[in-house]
Amino acid sequence: MRHALPFIIIALILIIAVYVILQPLLEEEKQLTQTPVEEVVVQEPEPVKPLICDPQFKDYPAIDSFTGTPASVDFATNEDALEYKTKIAKVAKTGPDFAGSYTVIDWGCGTSCQGGAIVSAKTGAVVAFGFSAEAGFDYTSSSRLFVINPLENILESPQSFSSSAKTSYYEVAGNELKLICEKSGNTNIIEKNESR
Repeated sequence: MRHALPFIIIALILIIAVYVILQPLLEEEKQLTQTPVEEVVVQEPEPVKPLICDPQFKDYPAIDSFTGTPASVDFATNEDALEYKTKIAKVAKTGPDFAGSYTVIDWGCGTSCQGGAIVSAKTGAVVAFGFSAEAGFDYTSSSRLFVINPLENILESPQSFSSSAKTSYYEVAGNELKLICEKSGNTNIIEKNESR
């Protein structure tokens, strides 16, 4: 038994050492198991509401108006417009009929096809050229809103237009046409929307 005493003392020292080493870990684990777990509530996302594409002329008032003799057309601003040079130059001389200081020029390009250009009466710059429509255009001298294939024209005679005819809404700003939105058929749901 005398020889066993040193082994018993060593065993007791080891047990105490293990307890001292493990005690902080046991306390930490005890705290973790006693800490209340926050309940996470996952909410279903709200259904995405479709954006409505229904710009109105009154919402895009003309910023200025031009009176006087319109500037000569500057075909250097859009050389493709030279294809209709005579027509564009002739109509541009009549003065602005869109957004206070722009002139819209249109021409036929076949059955249910109209082509167009927009010229600044102030500078003569060709602001837009080469846009086309199946159902015409809609615009006023008091608004910056320009509509290609107005919905009312499509609905008036739907059999005359292809099923892919889209109504496109543009705003003239900074001497260019900027797309606001497009829609298909007789719906007001946005198909394409560009940031303004």
